[in-house]
Amino acid sequence: MNKEDLTGIVLAGGRSRRFGSPKALMTWRGKRFIFYSIQAIKPLVSQIIVVSHLPQLLQLKDVTVIEDAVPYKGNGPLAGIFTAMTTIRTPWYFVLPCDVPLITEKCVSTLIQFADGEENPEVIVPCVDGRAQPLIGLYHCNVKEKIECQLVKNQKSMRALLAGCKVQYMSVRSLSVEKESFLNINTKKDYKQLLLPEERERIESKKQVGTGEDEKSEH
Repeated sequence: MNKEDLTGIVLAGGRSRRFGSPKALMTWRGKRFIFYSIQAIKPLVSQIIVVSHLPQLLQLKDVTVIEDAVPYKGNGPLAGIFTAMTTIRTPWYFVLPCDVPLITEKCVSTLIQFADGEENPEVIVPCVDGRAQPLIGLYHCNVKEKIECQLVKNQKSMRALLAGCKVQYMSVRSLSVEKESFLNINTKKDYKQLLLPEERERIESKKQVGTGEDEKSEH
């Protein structure tokens, strides 16, 4: 697939009720979550649209930040995807949420490769532990009309959309990537688990510094 045929969509407009604060603004390894989504798709797409109501994201460089189209404002991921598809028209769109800091360019590029296969799918999404991940995937422009039909009926379900599309489901094994790459940080507990390895490193580092100082004082 040519880069010019693909637009990246990063969804960052969720209210984060379960998390308690905007997940796009949370940090990991010195970067906000949303930067990891942008970095994963930037080399592979012609342009990136960030759908969000957060004023803090207006300063993002090399992306277009928009809000949901007025008729469907606040109607979940489908509203964001539809608005982005209406704003910029390309044959394909790669969708990512803002809360997958472990996502990589390899994950995205591998999924994109299957668009040129013999299946001719409208949607390509990964499956993790047998569950489809509809907020991470490739969507053909033909899906836009189906999304609009759902929004008009106030149907917000991503899974209902997939049920009405020709979908190619890709297992983690077939993608040759770690399933953790698709990990969503939905709660503060998830966030703490994400930070655990770094916290252990800091503790070990402090111990080593302390040990070194003790040894110096003994001399």
